[in-house]
Amino acid sequence: MKYFFRVTGVLITLGSVLVLCSPGGDEPEIVLVEVANVQGARVPEQTDLGWMVEFSSFRLAIRDLEFTTQGETHSRRERWQDRLIASAVAHPGHYAGGEVIGELPGDFLVDACREKTAPLGEARLLVGDYNGFNFSFRKATAEEDDLDETDALLHHTALLEGQATRDSHIVPFQAIIDIEDNTQLIGASLDVFVSQDTEATLGFSLLAKDKNEQIHLFDGIDFDTLLPSTGSGSVVIAPGDEAHNRIMKALSKHNYYQMDVMEEEKK
Repeated sequence: MKYFFRVTGVLITLGSVLVLCSPGGDEPEIVLVEVANVQGARVPEQTDLGWMVEFSSFRLAIRDLEFTTQGETHSRRERWQDRLIASAVAHPGHYAGGEVIGELPGDFLVDACREKTAPLGEARLLVGDYNGFNFSFRKATAEEDDLDETDALLHHTALLEGQATRDSHIVPFQAIIDIEDNTQLIGASLDVFVSQDTEATLGFSLLAKDKNEQIHLFDGIDFDTLLPSTGSGSVVIAPGDEAHNRIMKALSKHNYYQMDVMEEEKK
């Protein structure tokens, strides 16, 4: 299998980069690290309007994970990325201005409410400090994601289902979210040093609330106003709705994604 880095608009295979990056064609130190999807949004969280939101399902279709460093890599051939890899756009509060020095290509369907950890794949990482990760959004498909034709996520980016509660008023909801294909999210949270001896698993989590900044995916959403005129029933949020656009913009921010080491590094 070939692996690709995006280099100022040009695709270069990882094998080509290895040859170019060091005198005499010596390969830099590459570590294979498992990445898994772990539970992230099962605990109810409160929005700015006082709604306690609890998810029963929170699925998102993404592709092409990239891993970035803010500082120098720990390799004798550490500066090859200065010449080849373009810097990402920085986001306040996260290490997002880094250079891509690792990757896990492919299409993935991540679930914030899963009960069991699910492997995503094996990332190829250069030895070094990692301070963030990037990925691109996509639309879910029946073939790639093994979805039934009746699945509401089909042909969409995300599906969020659950209930919102305020003052003993319970409102079931379903939010179907579209984000333009290949829109890239840059600068999600990751802080780990990868050495040649690293034998850890990185856990990818979707979050409903950024507790550092105290912001929720559903901030600004008043479920009462979205109910039918009877004031009862369930809420369906679909592309084109004002509430959809608000959730879509929030979901496009790095605040709701993080990656953590699931196991201690073994030496």
